[in-house]
Amino acid sequence: MGIFGEYEEFALERVRRGDVILVLGAGANHGSENAEGEILKDGRALAAYLTQLLGYEYTGEALTDVVNAFVHKMGVEPFRRELRAEFVNTRPSRDLGRLLRYSWRRIYTWNIDDALVKSSRGGIQQAFFKNGMVDRVDDHPNIDAVQIVYLHGRANSPEDGFIFSDKDYAAALQAGGHAWYAQAVDDYRSFCPIFIGSALNEPILAAELERAAILRGTESGIAFLVTPDDISEIRRASLESRKIFHVKATAGQFVEFLHSRLGDHWSPQQVIARVNRIAEESLARVNKKELAAAQFITPISLRTASQAFHNLTAGQRAVLGRRFLTGFPPDWRLAASEIPVRLSSYAGLRDSMKAAIQQNAGLFVTLGPAGSGKTTATMQVLLELSQDDDLECYELSADAERYQDVFSVLKKINDKPKVLFLPVLYVFGGALADFIEQAQASRITLVSTARSSEWGSHLERIFGKRSATFDFKRFSQADYRPLISRLGYYVPAPRFMQLDERDKIKKLSESKNQLLVALREATDSRAFDEIILDEYASITNDLARRALLAIGVATLARVGIRRDFLFETFAADSSPDAVVEALQALDGIIYESGGRRLFVRHDMYVRPILASLEDFGELRDTITGVLKAYLKYGMPIMRHVSRQDGALFRFLFNHDFVYEQANNYGDSSRGREVYSEFEVPFQLDGHFWLQYGLFVAEIGAMEEAIDKLQKSIQAFPGNQFAHHALASLQLRLAYYNDSYDKIAQDAVGQAVQTLREMDANPAHKSDHYPIVTLASRHTGVLIKHGRKKEARAVAGDYLAKLQRLEKTNPTMQVTNAKEALVRYLALDIWTPPEWGEKIL
Repeated sequence: MGIFGEYEEFALERVRRGDVILVLGAGANHGSENAEGEILKDGRALAAYLTQLLGYEYTGEALTDVVNAFVHKMGVEPFRRELRAEFVNTRPSRDLGRLLRYSWRRIYTWNIDDALVKSSRGGIQQAFFKNGMVDRVDDHPNIDAVQIVYLHGRANSPEDGFIFSDKDYAAALQAGGHAWYAQAVDDYRSFCPIFIGSALNEPILAAELERAAILRGTESGIAFLVTPDDISEIRRASLESRKIFHVKATAGQFVEFLHSRLGDHWSPQQVIARVNRIAEESLARVNKKELAAAQFITPISLRTASQAFHNLTAGQRAVLGRRFLTGFPPDWRLAASEIPVRLSSYAGLRDSMKAAIQQNAGLFVTLGPAGSGKTTATMQVLLELSQDDDLECYELSADAERYQDVFSVLKKINDKPKVLFLPVLYVFGGALADFIEQAQASRITLVSTARSSEWGSHLERIFGKRSATFDFKRFSQADYRPLISRLGYYVPAPRFMQLDERDKIKKLSESKNQLLVALREATDSRAFDEIILDEYASITNDLARRALLAIGVATLARVGIRRDFLFETFAADSSPDAVVEALQALDGIIYESGGRRLFVRHDMYVRPILASLEDFGELRDTITGVLKAYLKYGMPIMRHVSRQDGALFRFLFNHDFVYEQANNYGDSSRGREVYSEFEVPFQLDGHFWLQYGLFVAEIGAMEEAIDKLQKSIQAFPGNQFAHHALASLQLRLAYYNDSYDKIAQDAVGQAVQTLREMDANPAHKSDHYPIVTLASRHTGVLIKHGRKKEARAVAGDYLAKLQRLEKTNPTMQVTNAKEALVRYLALDIWTPPEWGEKIL
């Protein structure tokens, strides 16, 4: 048994999966030298050296006190010169270089020297360095790269400051400006931290171990402390009570342990092969950019999914079936099992998908209402198709960003045609549309699902001409008996089971809703909303109710929320243990996805709860609490977080969502409370100002809306949505102006110039067309103010452009605008634009 004892296999598997956070103290640098070939000084040695330079005897004073005295006597620049001489241009130890031959999720160091910089040049991952004293958090999850965070400052930038003592450390925590300390705690909870090479009596180490209060009962809920120190049994028991296990070893012995078990390296390719089940020989053919994309691709295999289901105990299978039939979403294990019924629409879906693949369609979308069973059926079809030897099926994580690299990876695996499953098309967004032709060229058919309402209102304008669709119909009479059979086997519903077969069928047929609602209403013999509100009312833990709201809002965003975001949301008034207890109280209502994100079992369970709240303030506090977790990131937020975290950020500020929720409580203007708190913290984020501007426009504050939209453009000049929204708003103000005076003319002139430039620019791509805004709103302004000659002239120009656009983009938006101009030019009939509609 190695140095990790009974936890050896656990620790090795965390390394193999790239789930380890390293936290390096002075001992990790053992054997490293300064530029003069001397052993690098630790904190105590540095204090003694500086004291000697002052001509005093060192008697164990704290490093901070020594530094203060040195700067007072000698000045700032001499102090900085000493730090550079000691800690810049170092010669790292061999062990430090070997440590970087393994793949880590992130590395934190309390050291200030550049030994890690030198060692990283031979590392297995590309290294990016962050100075915790000044840098904001960047959280893109690419295993091919590793962020090395200098928590206490860097000797090569002394002007940014240092943390030299427990007092400095406490001050940094209390000030709240050290964003990486907050991220470190998130990492401690989310992954497996290994602290290396710090003396046990260091106050900062003791404090960080306290902050690393790992979540009890989770897969990664263990931390390790690697030091050569002997510790007492009391100390050991104290650490183990917090799931922190002492490993008696030096940094060198730790590296030797890895070498003996994993070889002289463990590469990102090996991590991805382990986690995503992609053969290493396939990954050997991809370049670095493609490797970053490969971690978001997972093969779909009926054999693998079936084996995973059969590996469950009978009790676990029963729980899985019961949860699915009472509203939880499917996973691949469940889709491969006998639990979900193959509904009568299944055969049509399978045949349509096969035809789309054979025709090399770029995108195939299964449409249906929420809770209809469309996602489960799509997964069942994909599992069936995965058995075809001439076809391969994969799933793509919503965090993937560079689609061209994803397609390149799949093409390099082999020459077979492939299906790439995107579970929810809405989450991937419009940017995907630009790459569909590339997917076709690589013989890849994208398969996804979308709600019928989302497709009709938004997604069809983006993907319609590039996609094949299948409408997944409501369950039919042919499905009643197999559904009843599954319910009888998996769901305890005594009242329903006491009915005879005919009455059970009648009970199912009474529900005119989608499958999810029908099953709950049949088995509970109550209305769906009543079932949900009773469940919510039964939660007696106040923090659990608040956590459910946060998770519920994130579920509406379709991306869920990371567990560590919840801890930050409630950090001000709740301990980590209290949050854990709250989440445990929600068992059966929430679940954690494979991507480590928390969801309410279905978003149909969320809206009745939001509607039941007595005051908007409760929801506002939930939204702003989650948004505060983003304050540690750099601006703009979208560049520094994963796609799913970015989607949640966008949703929480979305003007439609905020307006709708505030309006539900009788005062839409209160939605302003969501935005006003963040005017300073998010002032450099263009999306924040865009949504703020659109919101205040919706409540009628037009001049303020223009100010907010101008701030959005200042923060992010390249945001075409902000330019479009501002131009649309300028036209709206001109329309309602009392006369066509200079103010109105200037507003129209600026708006028309902006929209014409956008329309003429082929690089501008959106599902909102500048020419439609011009046709409707510019023409409308001129007609309203009696300038009919100008109106007819621009109407003719806009009509010609709309007719050309309709040939390539035959959307309802374009067609309606064209027909309005035809009526006006032919019959002199004009329908004024609905200025209360959406700005864009």
